[in-house]
Parts: sequence; C-alpha cells; structure tokens
Amino acid sequence: MCIRDRGQVVAFDLENPIPCGSLRKAVNRWLPRDIRVLEFREAVVETFHPRYDAIAKTYEYRIYRGEVCPPILHRYVYHHPFPLNEELMNAAAPLLVGEHDFRAYAATNPQASDNKVREIFSSAGESRRDRDEWVYRVRGSGFLKHMVRNIIGVLLQVGQGNVTNEGVVARLRPGCGIPAGPRAAPQGLSLVSVEYPKELE
Repeated sequence: MCIRDRGQVVAFDLENPIPCGSLRKAVNRWLPRDIRVLEFREAVVETFHPRYDAIAKTYEYRIYRGEVCPPILHRYVYHHPFPLNEELMNAAAPLLVGEHDFRAYAATNPQASDNKVREIFSSAGESRRDRDEWVYRVRGSGFLKHMVRNIIGVLLQVGQGNVTNEGVVARLRPGCGIPAGPRAAPQGLSLVSVEYPKELE
C-alpha cells in the first residue's frame, strides 16, 4: 500500500459543532475511496492556519531503480532504470543543509515573494537495495514551489556525472544566475509530515 500524502493538514470552520469521531465517519462516507480523513481535532486557537503556522515540513522522493517498475508503484515512484552513481548523490544531498537562497532550486513565479531563503534541517539520500529504490528525504522550515523536484533534478545530474558538488553549492549562492531545474517528475514526491508548535497541537 502506498500513501502519497501522509501528513496533509487542512482546516475549516463549522457553524454546528459535531463530535470529531462522528465528523470523521460522515466525511469519509462522502469522500472518494482513495481519499481518507484519518483524524479530526478541534483547533487550539481560532486563527490556526495549516500553512502559515507550520514550523517544519518533511518530503520524500522515491526513485525506482529496477528495470521494470511494478504497476502498483508506478503512480508513486519515478522510474529511472538508467545508470546512476547513487553514492555521489548520497554525498551531495547533505550540502543543502542550512539557511540558503534556494532561487536556483525554485520555479519561476512572478507572483511569489522575492524572498527565496529557506532553512533545510536535514537532507539525505538512501539506497534501498531490497526495494530497488533510491529515496531522498528532506526536512525544512518551508519549501518553494517545485523546490524538492528541482533538487532531485540536480541530484540526478550529480548521479549522471553532469554536476559536481561545487555545482550543487554554487546554486545556493545569491545571484548565481543558474536557471532553476532540471525538474524531476512529480510521481515520486510525497509529503511525509507537517510540524506545528507544541502550543498548537
């Protein structure tokens, strides 16, 4: 079983209060079978916002390395059976840790804020031979549009020998002028968790 968005959080207001357990059953009855509400909680504060109150998010990107991708996985992994130096990718991933300008790792969006600085708390790649997968997991204060997919695109270039560790770091320097991307396919990306201050839990 594959769970694509394990940590998705939403918020809404109700005029008529309903016990959380009853509300979960009622909502799941009307949702499509591939979408399920796992838990309802009453917000500690009325102004709670799932996006703006978050203090950290964790994403995972899975690349299936086998020659033939199992049909049950094809919607949840990026299939890349071609040669890759996964050790180089694993070594390059931690270079993104810290507070940096991620402009070269973000989509061009003229309507977005000009502030492209984000802090990455952890960034690691792992080869899972038993599953024929290479998995990247990143945790940070926040992420720009397409940022994780662009990071994967660059790490794939590292694995192919087209980008060095210096190239990974160069993209973090303000005004580097390197265009964003290349962007990896969306299939492998999933949200793992969203964290909030303890007083809002």
